[in-house]
Amino acid sequence: MKAISYLTTAAAAAAVTAAVTAAALLGSAAAASAAIAPAEGVGVQLLTAGPAGAPDYGRPDVYIGTQDDGLLPAPLAPGATATYQVTVTNTGTAPESLALRAAPATTSPWLPQNTGTSAATAMITTTSAAARTVAPGASYTATITVTIPARAKPGNYDAVLWAAMTQPIGHSQVKILTQAGIRALITVS
Repeated sequence: MKAISYLTTAAAAAAVTAAVTAAALLGSAAAASAAIAPAEGVGVQLLTAGPAGAPDYGRPDVYIGTQDDGLLPAPLAPGATATYQVTVTNTGTAPESLALRAAPATTSPWLPQNTGTSAATAMITTTSAAARTVAPGASYTATITVTIPARAKPGNYDAVLWAAMTQPIGHSQVKILTQAGIRALITVS
């Protein structure tokens, strides 16, 4: 079974930078591995194959709202709903409060992230387990529902489903946001 998952961690990038710096200064691979601290992070994985009526290839698809490894849209008519399952994982070494949220997105490489419209975001709801505290290495499954409004215009709607956590920096009010996402490419027929 092919599993599609996305993982991002700010702490992992910092640990790699520290390891490379240590190796360059001390000239050894042992120093590099010793400098890598456990990373805090979050992972998210789409579990279900797609909406009802879409071909079942026996594995999850690449994006919410697509079929055939993200190559084809899985169109939904106005008023229709589709349900998906996602797993959210704490990839860190301490318990973390992890939350799911939908946000606007665009498929254009020339526009900044999250510049899409909120129309697609409003179509995505988390119907179970939107947020919870998760032990290190543990996961939980959440149900995501895409609901097409009865008066939705035909076309493509882009969004992203983020699994996120925040970490305070020392005793300051500054926090680091770490998130991993799954694209939602919703086609209204």
